[in-house]
Amino acid sequence: MIKRHSFVVLLAFLFGFGSIANAAPAVIHVDSIPNQLSLDTTWEFHAEDDMQWAQPSYNDNSWATVFSDLSAKHGGDKFNGIGWFRIHLKVAPALFNRTFILDVSQYGASQVYLNGKQIYKFGVVSSSPQNEVPDEPSNSTYFIEFGRDTNQVIAVRYSAWAALQKKIPKPGFEITIKNLSLLNAGSKNRQIGESAGMFIFAVFLVVSLFHLLLFLFYHKNRSNLYFSLLSAALAIMILCPVIAMWSSNPFIGSTIQNLLLYLVTPFFLFIVLSLYSIFSIKFSWYFWVIVALAVIADVSIFVIPDYFAYAIFTSIATSSIESSRVSFNAVRNKKPGSWIMAASFGLFSITMYIIITVFAVTLLIHGSHSVNVNVDSNPLLVVLFVIWGVSGFFGIPISMSVYLAGDFARTNKSLALQLVHVKQLAEQNILKEQEKQQIIEGQKEMLEKQVKEKTAEIQEQKDELEEKNKEITDSITYARRIQTAILPPEEMLADALGDHVVIYKPKDVVSGDFYWSYLSGDNVVFAVADCTGHGVPGAFMSMIGNSILNEVVQDRKVLEADLILNELRSTLITTLQKSGGQTTRDGMDIALCVWNKKNNTLQYAGANNPLYWISENIAKDGSIKEAEKIRLYNNHLLEIVADKQPIGYQEGKMDVPFTKHIIQLRKGDTIYITSDGYIDQFGGEKNKKFTSKRFRDMLDTFVYMPTVQQKLVLEQTIEQWKRYETQTDDICVIGVRV
Repeated sequence: MIKRHSFVVLLAFLFGFGSIANAAPAVIHVDSIPNQLSLDTTWEFHAEDDMQWAQPSYNDNSWATVFSDLSAKHGGDKFNGIGWFRIHLKVAPALFNRTFILDVSQYGASQVYLNGKQIYKFGVVSSSPQNEVPDEPSNSTYFIEFGRDTNQVIAVRYSAWAALQKKIPKPGFEITIKNLSLLNAGSKNRQIGESAGMFIFAVFLVVSLFHLLLFLFYHKNRSNLYFSLLSAALAIMILCPVIAMWSSNPFIGSTIQNLLLYLVTPFFLFIVLSLYSIFSIKFSWYFWVIVALAVIADVSIFVIPDYFAYAIFTSIATSSIESSRVSFNAVRNKKPGSWIMAASFGLFSITMYIIITVFAVTLLIHGSHSVNVNVDSNPLLVVLFVIWGVSGFFGIPISMSVYLAGDFARTNKSLALQLVHVKQLAEQNILKEQEKQQIIEGQKEMLEKQVKEKTAEIQEQKDELEEKNKEITDSITYARRIQTAILPPEEMLADALGDHVVIYKPKDVVSGDFYWSYLSGDNVVFAVADCTGHGVPGAFMSMIGNSILNEVVQDRKVLEADLILNELRSTLITTLQKSGGQTTRDGMDIALCVWNKKNNTLQYAGANNPLYWISENIAKDGSIKEAEKIRLYNNHLLEIVADKQPIGYQEGKMDVPFTKHIIQLRKGDTIYITSDGYIDQFGGEKNKKFTSKRFRDMLDTFVYMPTVQQKLVLEQTIEQWKRYETQTDDICVIGVRV
């Protein structure tokens, strides 16, 4: 119900002082109402729900007695969500038929009855939490007119399920009857309060944003950041009560009260931080004590609600003491403009100590159990709280803003003097620079001559390198022509293989991969080889491999796939040893097939490079089982694994012969052999290798696809995969459709 409390009362609440009085009977004698009559006293209460309890004749002597605010110390434990409240009035005849203002503030929903007649309904009262609709009526004006009977009864049917669920400390209601003469004054004061609140909020918001911008432009001066946070906290504390005045939600007040309490200790902590930054003070142990007390104070609001006011006051007191100490030390050290802040902190601290003394003396005189300290009825305390609040929440920020403005002005003046000095230094530097230019001009001609001579020398070397590079490029280009010439021409491949696919993409001008084919009667021998390295070294090795294959198959008439690889390996090792004089590990990986076109049988032997057999449903019809070197994939693909040894020298495997696999082909089957260049190509979104799995998945889709389309898919897929990446290795792929 924070909407109805002034800022001064909120400050008094921080000290935890309030009314401490014994419960009075629920009967009030109303002789006159010059200003207002508060019914924030004891009411007769019953926790059940019966509409007959609104009747003035009902006997409520057996009911419990509670305060209408339903706080824990005022009998709130008797309220379980819904109940009736009754209060008896002894009204003087002078007040009969007179109209007064009815001011109601609540956290739940209520029905207000006067002498058995419902005069107002605020929200929806319900015996179940789901149907209750709370309402806060204090934003509007309502009226009450006493009847012509001395004994009158106000009855309130009230529910506050939502407030109990939210654990509101005072989930009840407050009713005040005011003189009609206060109507215009209250409305005017409300408008003035809202307008003043919004104006002050806007001022401190602009100040906060201004100092935040100063900090963003110059990070080293952290005082602007701390003062920006301080001004923002103050702006929010001023805006919150204004928002509460506008809202009809009864829980906005509680939320705003908690927000205000949470902001109080950070506000004073930001003051300490700003002073530390302004006067370049390092954080000491006392500062961390202040931070710890501020954290404890904010935590206590939620954890120990009965004692949080003492924690907040302790935090404010320690922050104020440290702020006063820092500002007075600055005055003693003759810091320019520091007396402004010292005066504000002094007034704030002195007022705070006087307030504490007044309360302490009152408690000592009257005792702590029966004293009733009412701030609103004590003019001295009102004045002291106003001075304390204004000096603390307005005077201190304004004095700090004035100091920062003065400091900014002094900084600008200092910068202006420095600019004059810089201008003088610049003029001196210009004179020195002119002298340097004269010296440089004398050296310039000599340097230009040396540069021309060096440029001519470099150009001559460049021309020589370009000539040599052209010779090398021409040689490599000619080597490519030779390498291309030894590859089987397309007409020969078409005659030997029939329906086929060839993908041949050298990484450089010349390639270390090559394909080879030979037709001998009903037998066609074809192979794909991947020689050691790529570029020129690989090209030389491919020419040696091509020559040896011609010798083994054409001259020696070897037509068994495994024997061809055995002969190829031994001849290659012998050839390399003759040329190099020592054992080398150069060689090649190869997949080689011998296809008998008459009986449709295919021999395969491989050195590290496998064979892929594409046939309709071959992987799931059960005609072929998986084995150590036979693997089934997807629906239509079978892979024959190559021997894990190269065509070349490998220690410990020179006597191990290559394995021959014989398969019976069916019409429509397709055979693929390839080097590792396609599979090892980097690309894709994550720049990874294409991998054997992707290659197999692609081949599985070729089972019903014409070879022309297969070739198009192979070329487009690898180009899309590598995208902007360079080609990783030479690529060579051959596919044959039976």
